[in-house]
Amino acid sequence: MVPPGSPSGHWTLAGSPYIIVDNITIPPGETLTIDPGVTVWITSNMTVTANGSLIQAVGTPSQRITIAAASSSYYYNKILVQNNTGTNRFKYCDFANAQTAISMGAYGGNQVMPVEIMNCTFSNCVSQAIYGEAKGTAGEHWTTIATLDPVIKNCVFSGISNGCVILSSFNNYYAWIGIGYSNPRIVGNIFQNLTGTAFLMQVGSYAGGGSPVFINNTLVNCWGGVDATDPWDVRVQDNIFVGVTNAVKVSGSVSRTISFNDFYGNATNFTGLPSPYGLIIWTNRNGTPADALYNIFQNPLFVGTSDFHLQPNSACIDAGMPDWAYTDMCFPPSQGTSFPDQGAYGGPDAANWLTVVPKLPVQVSLIQSNSFLWLNWGAIPRSSYQVEYLATNLNATSRTNEWLINRTLTAVDKPVSIAVSPYPTTNNAGFYRVQSLGRTPGD
Repeated sequence: MVPPGSPSGHWTLAGSPYIIVDNITIPPGETLTIDPGVTVWITSNMTVTANGSLIQAVGTPSQRITIAAASSSYYYNKILVQNNTGTNRFKYCDFANAQTAISMGAYGGNQVMPVEIMNCTFSNCVSQAIYGEAKGTAGEHWTTIATLDPVIKNCVFSGISNGCVILSSFNNYYAWIGIGYSNPRIVGNIFQNLTGTAFLMQVGSYAGGGSPVFINNTLVNCWGGVDATDPWDVRVQDNIFVGVTNAVKVSGSVSRTISFNDFYGNATNFTGLPSPYGLIIWTNRNGTPADALYNIFQNPLFVGTSDFHLQPNSACIDAGMPDWAYTDMCFPPSQGTSFPDQGAYGGPDAANWLTVVPKLPVQVSLIQSNSFLWLNWGAIPRSSYQVEYLATNLNATSRTNEWLINRTLTAVDKPVSIAVSPYPTTNNAGFYRVQSLGRTPGD
């Protein structure tokens, strides 16, 4: 049993289960680490708060972490992470029986707050699975900006109300206004049987909004899909919407990009968008009828009623955005050619559904920009790479005679681009190489 107060340190498998019977707060500047395989039971209406502190709940594919109320008839309040510039991480966690499984808050301080939520499941969440709020602050003659940048990938949201709800708001002091911004990346997730909206963007007065991306998700039997109002400038791309009451709903004058998606069997595909959306005018690369933004309207042909992999003859294969940054990399679960499949099993992040992510050949290119050489390659997101280089006879501002300078990094998205050295002042050669190291379980 976890006593009331201020826990930190390690919660280990040997000490599991951890039973939380009262509200607890992790002390500022400290970290609570939850090991793979641990079970955390939170009693009804209780909250776990990390205010200026961190939670690292990182399981593995074979040892997932369970965070839930012990009964489906009772709901814990929320896990609240706020006001930290470090990264809170929830990976391979199963959340259940909550009002809000995870709540995120960035409040002023000119801070950028990142949160990673990956390969998690959410069930029986009454209000929403994930809630985020970015709110700037203000005082007499001063203002601050708050930015919330969550990454939500390869998760399953099933049998809940809302999936992801993000609010952009403000705080004012007379004429001084602090604004909140948020740039969530919601990629490669499955939303099924939601009574609410998969991705709901809310605003307060003087909201800063942001530029969210909602890419390669699969939505089945949900009341709402994507709902945005000004100033949210959302990109909705390479998704599959099936049996959704209101698939994409927008309001305001911001020109949003809703492209290369599949809409099938929805009550309403588009609300608040101009007439070219949904009007068939040509075919896509596969010969499938499409509107001006290459949205198609075909049965995606899932493998089963709860298995959303695509059958080999699905029109969603190779029907995504023709951009190298979004192409398929892992076959399976993707199919066809490297053009991205629509839905949760297409695009580079589809590899992260696999228990073991493969090592793929690295195709490297060099570009010169801003007096630097940049090394670029098509990395599998969340996989590690070792970069080594030898650059000879560089200009006076650089270090010389360094052989095979090493750097190991974890790719966030495809492509990866890093500055490796100032460019040579002569035509002398530099030598560069990149090696895939794969992915550590839990990353």
